[in-house]
Amino acid sequence: MNTGRTVFSQLMDYLPTYEFEKCVNRYSGDYRSRSLSCRDQFLAMAFAQLTYRESLRDIETCLRSIGSKLYHMGFRSTIARSTLADANESRDWRTCDRDQSLRIVRKDARFRSLVCVHPLLSLLRRAHQRKGTSDNAVKTQIWIAVSVYVLVAIVRKRLGLEMSLYQILQIFSITLLEKLPILSVLEAFDSRSDLLDNSNQLILFDF
Repeated sequence: MNTGRTVFSQLMDYLPTYEFEKCVNRYSGDYRSRSLSCRDQFLAMAFAQLTYRESLRDIETCLRSIGSKLYHMGFRSTIARSTLADANESRDWRTCDRDQSLRIVRKDARFRSLVCVHPLLSLLRRAHQRKGTSDNAVKTQIWIAVSVYVLVAIVRKRLGLEMSLYQILQIFSITLLEKLPILSVLEAFDSRSDLLDNSNQLILFDF
């Protein structure tokens, strides 16, 4: 079923399209947008979060190096630093707000509480590293980050994985372009999970 699809595009399947489009339409996110859709903005920033990109220039360089594979990751726009910066600065951050993240897991109170008590200061630091200077840009990056971590937590739960969320994130960071089912990719690393135990990175959920 997932043959030929990247791990990244499979992960993004867990994002409920209907709810996402409702947020976009509610706040006119794609109004007069010709170069970068809300979805491609979300995909670019989600990719940045998963691969630890530290600036918009870093995001642009990395995505451009991928070339034609971007289409198989779900992108339909060319990602440029200037258009991404403009979108983060001017597009209403509520397109990516907490309500969207919570609706993803509205049936799971445990996930909801974990999102609500998320240490936002750490995410603010990463957002500022990407040169987002306005409140809107910071909030956009915070809630995209929250959504991404929730999606990864959902993957962990639905696939019945024992490894920590940090381990899963580390695996995803180096396998997003692989064209294998997510479960097989994670299982391939499971026997070597001790290699992924040590970390000084942010752990948002560990259960």
